[in-house]
Amino acid sequence: MQTPAPTAERRSLPRLNEPAPDFEATTTQGPLKLSDQRGKWVVLFSHPADFTPVCSTEFMAFARNYDEFTKRNAVLIGISVDSVYSHIAWIRNIEEKGGVKVPFPVVADLDMKVAQQFGMIHPGEGATATVRTVFFIDDKGIVRAMIYYPMSCGRNIDEVIRVLDALQTADKNGVATFRSASARIGKFTVVFWVSLMSFTHLPCASSGSTLTAIGFTPRLANSPESAAVLPSSVVQTGVKSAGCENSTTQESPAHS
Repeated sequence: MQTPAPTAERRSLPRLNEPAPDFEATTTQGPLKLSDQRGKWVVLFSHPADFTPVCSTEFMAFARNYDEFTKRNAVLIGISVDSVYSHIAWIRNIEEKGGVKVPFPVVADLDMKVAQQFGMIHPGEGATATVRTVFFIDDKGIVRAMIYYPMSCGRNIDEVIRVLDALQTADKNGVATFRSASARIGKFTVVFWVSLMSFTHLPCASSGSTLTAIGFTPRLANSPESAAVLPSSVVQTGVKSAGCENSTTQESPAHS
């Protein structure tokens, strides 16, 4: 009987709202253990290879926005399967040629252990390089969001910040959020289902708040056209609940 050929081990991806796989690794700033970052949010992102044009552009964009992540109590951690010596040489090259200092650590994952733990290696894209991933890990070490990009597609750092803002805003206010791609950073819309109890459970949106609430009735929510009527249903600049003042409500004409 012929023995079947060995196959590559199939690894599952991390799951949302479950603990992130812990790891210890060598970085450009010395040893790093993921669980030591508890108390801060972590944005862990992988890139396919050092010294490549798109990866260099992304790193400069992350570096230029480093203060934005710091203000959000978030740390950046880069990772690829290159050596720490390659990382250091590449970072120096970015500083010399691009004029941008890279202030965050970059994990050297030569044995691909971390990449395998986080499902960063996709054989259909490449067996020995990571695809472009972003993992959002909260201050309790829980995976809250994941984004996967093919090697050919660079990332928009404003989108990474938008997701981080959305997660933190949802945690703080207990609501779902969205922000259009053209909106300025910091402006959010809160979407909720209107019911008899909604206004007593929603957080108060004080005057000048960056949160705008959009509500729509269960009838519209269950309607096939609900997405089309969202902007013109019920718009609030405040929420009428206990302890809230200076709230205003704008109601649009009923939809048939």
